[in-house]
Amino acid sequence: MKEVSNDFNGPSKKKFGLRPGRAFKLIVFELAKQRKELIGEKEAMGWTIQGSSAGPGVTEGLATVIASNEDLLTIIPDTILVYPHASPVLTPVLPKIKGLVTDTGGLLAPAATIAREYGIPVVVGTSVATDSINDGDVIRVDGTNGRVLIIKMAQRYAS
Repeated sequence: MKEVSNDFNGPSKKKFGLRPGRAFKLIVFELAKQRKELIGEKEAMGWTIQGSSAGPGVTEGLATVIASNEDLLTIIPDTILVYPHASPVLTPVLPKIKGLVTDTGGLLAPAATIAREYGIPVVVGTSVATDSINDGDVIRVDGTNGRVLIIKMAQRYAS
């Protein structure tokens, strides 16, 4: 048994046998712990999706993932809409939602332009939002920096 030293808090008090990869896992764990302390527990545990900023502001809430235009009628008010593209079809639902995240689109996309008029945080061009985010996930949309953070994943049930 050897005493392992790390660069974070001096020599470790724990002793353990060194096996291949064990010291590397300890360093990765310590780095993750330091990151968690620096940026906060929510952000360290979540997944971040990068896109383009299209509407400034930050909002947090439940995600509603909609794949087609027909499903827009089922949108729940005060949720964050995750949609494949920023099209003019979204215009009637924009007053009902807290935020908008799309897979495609840019700063001048019609829905992004109208969402800015409503003051809704918008992140466009993520490429993976509809695949990565599920209905009921708690997400934070940072429209100022173009980031979407999955804070808490919804309960998944086996069917």
